[in-house]
Parts: sequence; structure tokens; C-alpha cells
Amino acid sequence: MRNRRLNAVSAVRANSRPIFQVVVAYEDYAAGRRANETCSFLLSQLGDEFELRCGMWKFEILRNAKLAEIAAAEALEADVFIVAAHGSSPLPIEVTSWIDHWLPLRDERTTALIALIDGNPNLMGGTPPAYSYLEEIAAKAKMDFLPQLIASGGVGFPPPGTGLPPGARSAGLEELMRPSPVPERPARHWGINE
Repeated sequence: MRNRRLNAVSAVRANSRPIFQVVVAYEDYAAGRRANETCSFLLSQLGDEFELRCGMWKFEILRNAKLAEIAAAEALEADVFIVAAHGSSPLPIEVTSWIDHWLPLRDERTTALIALIDGNPNLMGGTPPAYSYLEEIAAKAKMDFLPQLIASGGVGFPPPGTGLPPGARSAGLEELMRPSPVPERPARHWGINE
């Protein structure tokens, strides 16, 4: 039997976990916070089997050509791509140009596009412009499309075209859209001046 010497680099590689890359493009602080919560959820689901790497890119940063190139390189390596935006208006040109730049360059591996769109959905059946664009590029790139429409009050809505959730007609749409009451927390006692 032959002994193989390991140097520090090969020892680290031997013990390393596969990398799960997530790239986030977000509009503002609130949208970035929602995307970060989604990354935390992904991390909780991956457990210790993968190393999660999450690149966060604010929309306005993508106006800088050099930074947009760095973000595009990350997006090409991503397993999941998240866009967190307000749905009342189309995505800014710097975001759509950035996506249109790297999207045709990606390989054929399976990836997912998570769209976190907030605003008041059009209950008459219209879709928010950001949602429509993201749905279209996901289909074109053969990416799994995982949309989450969030009303201004923080209540999630089903994607357009999926119909109302079961029981919506009997419970009334207003009742379904109302956030669940938050249970009161018991008062904490710290043992001081009790």
C-alpha cells in the first residue's frame, strides 16, 4: 500500500462541501431583506451538505459596467437566481440589460429563478410588469420559475393564472388576504424589581 502525502490545499479540498451559489438582485432595503430571508431559508434546507454562497447586488449598483460584469460572472455560476422587486413598475433598464447580457451565456444545468415581487396584485387578472418579464426569461432559459407575490401588507398571493386558493369563494377573498393575528408574547421577567 502506498501512502499519499496531503498538503494543506488538498486536505482542505478533500474536506470541502459542494458549493450552492445564489445570486440576488434587489431593488431596495426592504426587498433585500426579503431576499436575505429567502437565502436563510435555503441555508436551513441545505443543512451541512452544501456551502451556501450568496451574492447580493442592489439594482443601482448594476449601472456600473465593471460591477455588472462581476455580478454577471456570479450569475453564470449560480444555482438559484433571486430577483426581489416592487411589482408596480417594470424592472429598471440596468437590471434587464444585465440579465439579457449573461442569460444567453449560461450553461444547460438546472437552475431556478425566484421572483419576490411586492405590491398590490391586480385582482382583475393582470400581472405586475416585473413578474411578466421574469416569467418570460425563466421560460426562455428553461429555468424553474418560483414566484412569490407579496401584497403591501406582507400577505403572499398565489401567482397570476393559478386561480384562487381552495376555499376562497366560501371564505371570501378579503378574509384570505387578511394577515393572521400575531399571538401575544408573554411578558419577560428579568428578576429585577419584581
